[in-house]
Amino acid sequence: MANTRKTETGGIETVEGSNTEKPVMDLGAGSLLELLEHSTDRALAKGALQPIPSSLYFVRQAGVRFQVHLTQAIRRKERQAAREAGNSNQRNPFLPCDRDLLVAGIGPDHLCLLNKFNVFERHLLLVTRTFQHQDSPLDLADMLALVTCLAELDGLAFYNGGRVAGASQMHKHLQLVPFPLGPDPRPPLESLFTMSRRPPTITRSPHLPFAHALLGLPPPSRHRRETARALLEAYETCLEATGVSREMGPKGELCSTPYNLLLTRRWMLLVPRRKEHFGTISVNSLGFAGTLLARGPGELSLIREAGPMEILRAVALR
Repeated sequence: MANTRKTETGGIETVEGSNTEKPVMDLGAGSLLELLEHSTDRALAKGALQPIPSSLYFVRQAGVRFQVHLTQAIRRKERQAAREAGNSNQRNPFLPCDRDLLVAGIGPDHLCLLNKFNVFERHLLLVTRTFQHQDSPLDLADMLALVTCLAELDGLAFYNGGRVAGASQMHKHLQLVPFPLGPDPRPPLESLFTMSRRPPTITRSPHLPFAHALLGLPPPSRHRRETARALLEAYETCLEATGVSREMGPKGELCSTPYNLLLTRRWMLLVPRRKEHFGTISVNSLGFAGTLLARGPGELSLIREAGPMEILRAVALR
């Protein structure tokens, strides 16, 4: 793992071998959209950002028009990841991060990066500056980074809590995809949500055939730290309501059993997981928003035959 130290400016110097990175610029209020557009243009020009082309299909079930993105180019991501790792699971692509994908620093604890292999445009990663494990619970710093970005960019935030929940990298990172999600202004599965924002109360939708906790969120406070504390409390309540346990790992680190967390400005959804795949189809948090990825015609056929809702039911706890 690379050596790191924080700088006086709130950035970080990352040292790996003889390569020393300069401190990164922190996000200023109201600057995320401008930085995002500039960073995207720069990363595309340098070839650092490699969007994955896909064809969009719709599969209707349970009153929901699920999105299915069909792409065989995802295998390019898998092959390149294997080459970069040298067939080892030890390489960490976030430490040091690819500077050509860097958008900004988010306070003293996080970096905002472009997702190198993106299906959705302007897909962001909120990565811890120093290594934390993807199995570890979210904390106040994570929520504050999330609140900072959501305040300026309306979208769907999510966290894949471990490999079983669909995480492809084990360095702790949240993700944020701006609205609209393709042709849909809101996540497709949101049409089945019924909840109260005043007061926020954990509910379970009768239309979702898997264990979950759904919580309507009140309007954010003018003080972001206060909003972050409220989100952290809501998240911990959802963990408890769904039976997601936290325990000590082999190195003394705090770990959680696998789950997916989805979050917008209006609601929070937490789904405990029991396995990653349905057949060959990997399901992450986006599946519980109503969006699945098919890596070829065979997987598209499987989604159509089984039904997207049945796939979600099969990989989640009941």
